[in-house]
Amino acid sequence: MKTLVVHPDDRTTDFLKPIYNRLSDTTVLTGGNYSSNEMNNLIESHDRVIMLGHGWEHGLLSKDAFTHGTYIINQANADALRTKDNSVFIWCYAEDFVARNNLKGVCTGMFISEPLEALVNDVDYEDSDITISNDLFANLLGDSLLRNASVKEAYYDVFRGYKCPTNSNQVLAYNAERWYHYL
Repeated sequence: MKTLVVHPDDRTTDFLKPIYNRLSDTTVLTGGNYSSNEMNNLIESHDRVIMLGHGWEHGLLSKDAFTHGTYIINQANADALRTKDNSVFIWCYAEDFVARNNLKGVCTGMFISEPLEALVNDVDYEDSDITISNDLFANLLGDSLLRNASVKEAYYDVFRGYKCPTNSNQVLAYNAERWYHYL
């Protein structure tokens, strides 16, 4: 399966690399200058699209890694993404973007991946809670995609495995409630 990965270069989201770094036949974009039309052509020429990083309900932020605007994935890419039924949208509030644009795949809502996000969302945490949550999520999803699971299977693999073994990790519990599928 030919996969396009859009993951703006940003040390704060390096923990997401296990989602795609073992997949074969991937095109990984971490920066550059891509117009909306160029990005749409790349989306259309791949079987699956995995989009990762920081974002908002309007799309995946470019984080200064991509030089063609604030967002590298946004409303201008919705039609191209609508042709896919197996996309992966991992950024804060991606679920709002997916639902509003009638897209198909798996996605996150607000997702705590760093201390400031836990503070803003009033979630008690230790730094290790965030690391455990980040690593578990990325490895579960990466393992599932490596097995060539459909995004529906990947959703359930993560859903089953991404649970707090005790009530002590509130970050993991918060994030587990914000894992969605639109299939």
